[in-house]
Amino acid sequence: MTDVSDHDETTDGDAPSIDAAALPTALPERYKILKILGQGGAGVVYKARDTILDKLVAIKMLRRAASQNEALRFQREAQLAGALNHPNVMGVLDFGLTKTNDPYLVMSFVRGESLAERLERKGLLPLGEALNLFLQIAQGLSHAHNRSIIHRDIKPSNVMLVKTNDAIVAQIVDFGLAKATGEEQRLTAPGASVGTPTYMSPEQIRGEAEIDHRSDIYSFGCLMYRVLTGRPPFLGRTAVDTISMHLNEEPPALEDPNEEPLSDVLKDMVFTALSKDADKRQQKVDVIIEVLKREISSIGAEDVSLTLSEAKSGLRPLSRRELGFAGLSLGLTLIIGIGWMSLVTRADSDKPKVEAGDLSSSSLTGAPHGDEVKVSVARVDPLDKIKIEKLFYLRNKTWEPDTSVNDKQLARFVKELAPKAPFNIDLSSCDVSPAGLIALKNCRIIELYFHDRPINHAMTRQLAQISNVRIIELGETDEVDPDAIRDLEKLPKLSGFGLHEVTLTQEILNSICSLPHIERLDLNRCVGGENVDWSACKSLTKLREFKLDGTKLGPDAVKQISELNGLHRLDLKFIKLSDADIKALGTMPSRAPLKVILNLYSEFPYDFVTREQVAYLKNKGFSLLIEESKSGFHEFTKE
Repeated sequence: MTDVSDHDETTDGDAPSIDAAALPTALPERYKILKILGQGGAGVVYKARDTILDKLVAIKMLRRAASQNEALRFQREAQLAGALNHPNVMGVLDFGLTKTNDPYLVMSFVRGESLAERLERKGLLPLGEALNLFLQIAQGLSHAHNRSIIHRDIKPSNVMLVKTNDAIVAQIVDFGLAKATGEEQRLTAPGASVGTPTYMSPEQIRGEAEIDHRSDIYSFGCLMYRVLTGRPPFLGRTAVDTISMHLNEEPPALEDPNEEPLSDVLKDMVFTALSKDADKRQQKVDVIIEVLKREISSIGAEDVSLTLSEAKSGLRPLSRRELGFAGLSLGLTLIIGIGWMSLVTRADSDKPKVEAGDLSSSSLTGAPHGDEVKVSVARVDPLDKIKIEKLFYLRNKTWEPDTSVNDKQLARFVKELAPKAPFNIDLSSCDVSPAGLIALKNCRIIELYFHDRPINHAMTRQLAQISNVRIIELGETDEVDPDAIRDLEKLPKLSGFGLHEVTLTQEILNSICSLPHIERLDLNRCVGGENVDWSACKSLTKLREFKLDGTKLGPDAVKQISELNGLHRLDLKFIKLSDADIKALGTMPSRAPLKVILNLYSEFPYDFVTREQVAYLKNKGFSLLIEESKSGFHEFTKE
């Protein structure tokens, strides 16, 4: 039986033990389950330790015993992924069936964020960054296609991003829909559509018997369009509308985003990939690779170009962020057999160093078994000689640094570029340390984002010196010192606080509730929320907005939260609410207009909110303000 009794493994920062009843009990004894990373409609992903290899792994499992057809598809996923060996493709370590006939698949526990999440977090990417990511995705696809393997579900949430010091490495994940072309035994019946509607090729939609690598090229075209414009080429109000658009409509013109002009060659490449007729698309992804290389070269030496050798990726990741909620919120996934949520996490340690200096290439030697990954750097100027304008980007009213930016460059930003007027800054993806925050001491900062670092006194004592900051968002770490949060009590203007993707404890919540001026509190995608007493939040007498999207709550949590006075907005998206929870929401006072944001019942694999629950809230005086399948949420307002 899998050992779940001892989870106090501080060496790798694992979360405290969770309910053993929620864990699988029939896995091979070598795997010690540590925590649930996330779950989707058909499966769940666990963080575990391989006690034989002494390494962290991620284990994907079905929720129930597999049928013969499902087991075959699951086995095919593992076999296909295991046959691929490329730095832009995530591989498989082990697979099989448990004692209770539940399929499982074991992968390395990789830390990163998905392209979908990066787009959600950053909006439009700089053109150079986008082209480099396209190139890597294309290289991974080429590796698979050359081995007669097609993915069949290429989309942003199936591309994981891992940071190095100078570049971002893209890995294609989740070969759950993959298929070897020409295989004799069909695992999906002709006429069945398999894929995600927003990125599905016309031939997939039609359920054609023979789907080849050109279907991946179409989906890749949809992905490139989404990254370059901020929206998919086809997105209707419903999945059926989207499918119809793929079959019958031409994509809108590619507009130049963020004043970065897109060349006609690049536009033609994307539109060719989006041809309805597979014969009119690029017949090999290698054609796209050559175009991308020329486009990257044409940008000039101010952009970093990444090239990876055909070797096992030995890159150690840098940051922790689990996915899954994006996968649930972005719509209906049409999957026959197994459907998996793509789960990736990010952390902040053990990264390989590549110096961007006078060399045209460097080697990362942290690869297992002595493998090397070659990184070609087009820029030849040392980092200090680069204009600071090239290292910081202003997007959505927030300054975001290049991933290579460190303490020294942040100080340069404050001296040379930072506006005198109040501004927002997101330091989550760069190399700025807590000590480097001192550069912001006298800046007029509205919002400061500083994820992926341990929350300790070394961090919070520096944050406490930024006296003008109004909103601080931290998280995505397994290391949270409750006492350190109290350092922020000294900030006179701190009215907003966010703590995301951490393991909540009563001590942590109590420390947050000691912050005297909090009006907005975001505790999204946290675990452990079922073990705390939320009535502690009554001490936050100024609290007006409370967001708990995706945070696990106990049976009394919503009742305790509904008793808070003065709330103007409560977000409970990605949470299954009981009838008792809905009744508690119905009793919430409405001294001012109150908004409650819940999940729409028709667009998700779970009935997050039922029609009966919606009717109950209406009877309690709530007005349904937003009801759109495109948004995926119900917004209720009570005057």
